[in-house]
Amino acid sequence: MDNWTIFIALFCGIAIAQASFLGVYLLIKDRFKTPSILFLSIMLFGLALRLSKSYFFYVFENVPSWVVNLGATGLWVIGPALWLYTLTSKPVRPNPIQYLHFGPSILMLLSIPILDMSWVIKAYYLGSIIISLYLVASFWLYAQKDWPGNRNSFRLFFTSIALIWASFMFQLYSPSIQLYTLGSVLVALVLYVINFLILHNQQLLKPNSAKAKSPDPSLQKSIAQDLEQLFQQKKIHLQKGLTLSTVSEALDTPSYLISQTIRDHYGLKFNEFVNRFRVEEAKKRLSDLDDNPTIEVIALEVGFSSTSSLYHAFKKEVTLTPQAYRKQHIRVIKD
Repeated sequence: MDNWTIFIALFCGIAIAQASFLGVYLLIKDRFKTPSILFLSIMLFGLALRLSKSYFFYVFENVPSWVVNLGATGLWVIGPALWLYTLTSKPVRPNPIQYLHFGPSILMLLSIPILDMSWVIKAYYLGSIIISLYLVASFWLYAQKDWPGNRNSFRLFFTSIALIWASFMFQLYSPSIQLYTLGSVLVALVLYVINFLILHNQQLLKPNSAKAKSPDPSLQKSIAQDLEQLFQQKKIHLQKGLTLSTVSEALDTPSYLISQTIRDHYGLKFNEFVNRFRVEEAKKRLSDLDDNPTIEVIALEVGFSSTSSLYHAFKKEVTLTPQAYRKQHIRVIKD
């Protein structure tokens, strides 16, 4: 195996692993609560299966028939998963009968031991046509004026599947293994982009990030009480690198509700809210004349990533530097 073959094998193999890992990660994180995320995960699994067939064809000389059949199964999953993802991004729960769109792929999976190669080849051609039909159906849903889903996420996944579909069609008619490999590389590259963007921007997974409604005052009051308890009693702000998602998981409350409550109830951004508690903790430790820790130690102990972060937040809250505050406190005690 030459260096180029090794590179392609690694490039595509890692993309397959990433797509599979991302699908599992989304399911575990969401706990099967959100239909759109479920169908997105299924779509990723389908893409991983379909690319696996191309991967095996390129790397190994003899490919078992079941691998080819499994790739066809993945191909038939992609279109319905995209359409159901678009449908449930409203968000609405699908009618159970709509799961029958996965019927052909399930039959394909069950037929793996008995299908011969001539039927499988037809299945690949037909599967590519079916993806194109679901692409059109998905875009039609998206184009409706009353479709309230997350349009940024739809553009990402629709464009990705459209490029992948074009790559699959190119592979079906490619006259050489080199051109066939080029199609696999493009599919792998798209999977890399999807993986990066989802992990980089969790807003892409929100059913609708553009029209989030403000919670009612009673809900905000309840969330504010939970926040006070979490920060004052459990002192979660002492965690270095504390994020909104961590607080969301601790309170079992959606991130956008916490963010809105902090903004509406306290007039602060999340980082400002966290820093306010950290500064209060720093003030207590600066006033501890018996222990007398250094500013650097205090910064790390109260959750700041650096001394400069403590200085900036402290001066914003107290209008004094930590050293000036400590000296002022010492002067008051002596007087």
